Amino acid sequence: MNLKLNKTGGKMEIHIEELKRIMNESLNIKGRADRRAFITLFIFTFIVSSIASRINTTLSTIIMVLFIIPQLSMNIRRLHDTNTSGKWLIFPYVLGGLTFVSFVLLFFKFPLVIMVVLATSTILCSVYVSIKLFFELGDKGPNKYGLPLNRVSEINISDYRQVE
Repeated sequence: MNLKLNKTGGKMEIHIEELKRIMNESLNIKGRADRRAFITLFIFTFIVSSIASRINTTLSTIIMVLFIIPQLSMNIRRLHDTNTSGKWLIFPYVLGGLTFVSFVLLFFKFPLVIMVVLATSTILCSVYVSIKLFFELGDKGPNKYGLPLNRVSEINISDYRQVE
């Protein structure tokens, strides 16, 4: 079953079967996940949480909590696809926590420079990880985290006719 959406210059397809496969692997942090799987889960999570937030704030919170673990495991496997350790996901959170603590300590004459350095480091680290997750191509061959994801068939947009 395919969900077909028109897109300028071609057609974008979100495969329900792939979404099922992604959710079945949601607790697995070993192995690799390509950009397509990462972006599919990202878009699905965004759409579901957006709809839930329109319905009820409590429902939106529950949905977000349910998607934390699948999204984190997908992020780790996506970093593995770029031959990067999943430990890079920890740095923005640790630096953000230290920034918050240093902000609280400002009331006790803590140096402002340290907070600025920590906040800047948090932003730079978050941008670095985000660029790797969204834009960097995965390794074509095997790397230290395993073989690339095998797909039954790769989709070529030119092979499909325009959806009307």
